[in-house]
Amino acid sequence: MTQFSAARLEQGDATVLLHFAGHAFEPLTSGGLYWHAERTLLVADLHLEKSRPCQARLAAAAL
Repeated sequence: MTQFSAARLEQGDATVLLHFAGHAFEPLTSGGLYWHAERTLLVADLHLEKSRPCQARLAAAAL
């Protein structure tokens, strides 16, 4: 079973790290997770299909 935990780095520090499968992730106020070890920003559920410019490009590419 994979362990999941959240912990503060230091007393009074506002940074919270989520530990999952041996890796530490920092939740961001924007809704993303930053994976420090890989210098990678993880995002999900962007709803790109709802923007009009994106819809126009997708429609043009389908022709």
